[in-house]
Amino acid sequence: MRRELAEMITEQCGELYEEYSGRGMFGNRTTGVSLSQYDPSWSELVATTAFALGEMSADEYDTAYELFEDLKRVRTDSLGLGTIVY
Repeated sequence: MRRELAEMITEQCGELYEEYSGRGMFGNRTTGVSLSQYDPSWSELVATTAFALGEMSADEYDTAYELFEDLKRVRTDSLGLGTIVY
């Protein structure tokens, strides 16, 4: 997940989780959102992300499209007591 998207999501829920290497990433690192302390529902996570994208200014539309493309590739892993979205 791009850092910009992770930061927008964590403004409403979750905690930034940097340098995460998930399943099948073969050591590559990315930014994720840890939901372990907040445990929001998926609908809350989707609504938060949609709101954040809607708040972007008109001159950021190219970035919003790139973030939309990233959303299609979002995956999750269990952290034992919670979940990371990356």
